[in-house]
Amino acid sequence: MPPNNAPTLSINDVIDPRSYGFDSTPPFDPNRHTTVLLDGTWYRRDIISELIAAHETAGEVNAGARREGTALLALERTQAGKTAVTCIFEGRIIGQLAEQDAARLEPSLRELVEHRRHLAVPASLRMNHTGSGAVEVYLQLPTPDAVMPANGYPRDTWLLLPGGAPLALPLAPGATVKVANVPDSEPLRLAVAVVPSVEIRARSAVESLAVQLDGETISVIPANKSSVMLPVVKLLEDRGVSTLVRCSVFGTAQKLTIEIDAPSYESLNGELIESIIYLAPHTEATDQ
Repeated sequence: MPPNNAPTLSINDVIDPRSYGFDSTPPFDPNRHTTVLLDGTWYRRDIISELIAAHETAGEVNAGARREGTALLALERTQAGKTAVTCIFEGRIIGQLAEQDAARLEPSLRELVEHRRHLAVPASLRMNHTGSGAVEVYLQLPTPDAVMPANGYPRDTWLLLPGGAPLALPLAPGATVKVANVPDSEPLRLAVAVVPSVEIRARSAVESLAVQLDGETISVIPANKSSVMLPVVKLLEDRGVSTLVRCSVFGTAQKLTIEIDAPSYESLNGELIESIIYLAPHTEATDQ
């Protein structure tokens, strides 16, 4: 017999695929997470089986078959005073978070709603190894303090670039006063903007990227380290989108060092670049 916690959404509900891309974002710190079992999968076992089968070469699912991917978490309307969070995989609803997990993540998910974002988390869809036809879905849920950067996300249109390699940078003169409240035991994790910058030299001008926090430059990425990111940043700027990267701040207010999670050629994959290219170019509003 199925459990009594029947889902509040119809089994045939399909989420608009446009909920992906710029309408989703991964946890800000993906390294801090716990693995949890998704609720409500009994009701979605046919859908989950189809999703696994679509990934199998023979189109069949056997005991123990699985599929790895990314799931989106979306808030539902509160039911009987309880938070409900729906899990979506490739546009299909596959279950809900357990009540305690939903309550734990609700504040962060509600904040992401203000940015028109779903939270994207790693998911593993599995056929039960016993061959009974039962399915299981495991999610890597971030801890609540790992969902958002400590300084929040900006109110304008933004894209958080995927990281590739840590890049230590010196702080700009006077920048130490712009970063405060660094924890003693771990770095302060911030979202910082990167914007094109031109360095004027004796016989040339060199393009690089400035790292900005609250509109103020706190560091500069040298030209030889900017080459991977610069074309993407300029492309986003042309479309009115702020480019964000992860930044860790170490030390004390008197002596700070920063490290950004710099994208690599591999992380800036073709799918991401294509999604940026097809964004409409930014146009300034004009008075009528």
